[in-house]
Amino acid sequence: MKLRSVALALVVAGCGGDPSISDLFHDEVSNVCHRVFDCKDQYDASMHTGETFEDYAGGSTVDECVTNADGFLGSAADEAQAAVDAKRVKYDGAQAQKCLDAFDAETCDEVLEQNGQTEITPTACAGVFTGLVATGGSCTEDIDCASDDGCDGAPMTCGGGDGSAR
Repeated sequence: MKLRSVALALVVAGCGGDPSISDLFHDEVSNVCHRVFDCKDQYDASMHTGETFEDYAGGSTVDECVTNADGFLGSAADEAQAAVDAKRVKYDGAQAQKCLDAFDAETCDEVLEQNGQTEITPTACAGVFTGLVATGGSCTEDIDCASDDGCDGAPMTCGGGDGSAR
């Protein structure tokens, strides 16, 4: 479902100001769920290996979609906040707002990942999170790492292991 793409974009990539990390995740979940249901009439199950719209959307209503996705993404938001608090990751709230705006501008085919549109992450989502841990440094998650080496190995280090974490 589209929310998996959003989670990846927000992890790899507020009123009157930039959204907090928690608000960023929740706002995008809500926006995507509303957009998915706005595009329901254009959903083509044949492009989703027969998956029903309700299975794709994560529920039969917008509220069910939001509740299910919030449960899925809530821990990702907590992990991202913990990484920022620990100074392993830098969060750019202004870039996050641009990312949210880019997702909001998607067509129904992009929202529904059909007609050749598959899990496209807007370029505006790059730089929402920037890893600050150098290669060889201790890490918890891939987003901690300044390079694309990923967090892997025992002990967990950026660039540790075979790089398959990413």
